[in-house]
Amino acid sequence: MSPPAATGPHPRQLGRALGWLAALALLLVPRLGRADLAGDAATVLDAWRAAGAHAERVTTVFLVQGQVRRVPLPPDVTAGSCLHLVALAERQIGFTVTGPGLARPEPAPGGEGTGERGARGLEATAGVVEVLALCGPARPAEISLHMSAARGTVEVLYATSPAPLEPVEAILLERAQGPVAPRSAIGRAPRPGPLAARLARLRRATALDVARQVVELRVPAATDGSGAVRLKLAPGCHRLWVLADALAEAPEGSADVDADVRRTVAGSEPFAADRSHAPDARLELCLGGADAVDLRFVGAYGAREVVLLDAVWPLPPGLPLGWSAELRGRVAGALFRRRMPAPDAPPIDEVQGGAGATLLPLELEPGRCYLATLGLLHGEMRGLRFAVRVGGRAYVDELDDATPAGALTYCSGTARRAKLEVELRSPSSAWRVAFWSLGGDAR
Repeated sequence: MSPPAATGPHPRQLGRALGWLAALALLLVPRLGRADLAGDAATVLDAWRAAGAHAERVTTVFLVQGQVRRVPLPPDVTAGSCLHLVALAERQIGFTVTGPGLARPEPAPGGEGTGERGARGLEATAGVVEVLALCGPARPAEISLHMSAARGTVEVLYATSPAPLEPVEAILLERAQGPVAPRSAIGRAPRPGPLAARLARLRRATALDVARQVVELRVPAATDGSGAVRLKLAPGCHRLWVLADALAEAPEGSADVDADVRRTVAGSEPFAADRSHAPDARLELCLGGADAVDLRFVGAYGAREVVLLDAVWPLPPGLPLGWSAELRGRVAGALFRRRMPAPDAPPIDEVQGGAGATLLPLELEPGRCYLATLGLLHGEMRGLRFAVRVGGRAYVDELDDATPAGALTYCSGTARRAKLEVELRSPSSAWRVAFWSLGGDAR
């Protein structure tokens, strides 16, 4: 039989059979922070609230290098409790928090903590400044944020609780730090060059990459270099650049535009975000259907307007029309990011499963190559491993929270059978794998 014919339980039966595994996995899987800053902040707040604390987000602050912002703190609404204060940024962002009476947590008995305190402020480590047990008269009415990085976003969070709360590094394990090496100078960043030259270079690049169309839009920026625009994007894969014309006004070596794109629904997570230290922001996203999105940017350094360039590639014609727009966009994104061949015909087979480990046999036609894609249907992508094993060779794609779809190609050689392996440790999640034949094996 020529196409890969995946055998096994019907998807509905498989979902019921794995239901008890999902319940068990819920007890075994640790909480993991989402990949973006807003997700990390939400994870910290959720953990504090689960411990019985009153926890809130105070504000979100955008700062450029050298800028100082005063942040008023909420009044003491819980008598007899203490304030647990956290300023949270991306882990590579350097900033300082100052205020009367601020101090880092005192060390545990026998520990080596610093109990650091002083008017010079508390410097961020891994993007975190955390202050514990500010009680009574020691509670400040406000704090000040001082940005030392080229630019960055800081989330200010607080909680009040009569009992001690988990520190951030126990909630966001990726923020835990060992010994920190001294900072070293890496030199000045190159000047970005004139806007017209940068636009011409990007247009040439998209022409070589065979974009279907390129749309240019001028967007006004506020005096602090920030701005937002609502876009109606067509189905397909979009590569968006945000370029500012007034970067010459930025301090030397600190020209940096950051941006993100998210649905217009309040609280939605970004499709894509650029927080890199680069003069221009670049974002990639794929949509299975037309959608309205909000694009936000910062770092234009007082530019009266920025240029938004949108290069568009069509969706692969072989993605089934019966799929949801969300799934079509996710799978198209996996193919686009990996520069995989775009299928031009419907898949030859599909299988569906849920949390846990799934093993399914596949039938192959000798001398042919295949494309397999996996897309998350719902839930969270936690520790997902997606592989096809042909003989002694494994073709593997490992995914994370930021990439809810994957793709891989494999060839049969002389083999007539293969094995699909999917491991997903996130409970209450489901996925779908689709297969396409790519033709003869050139080997």
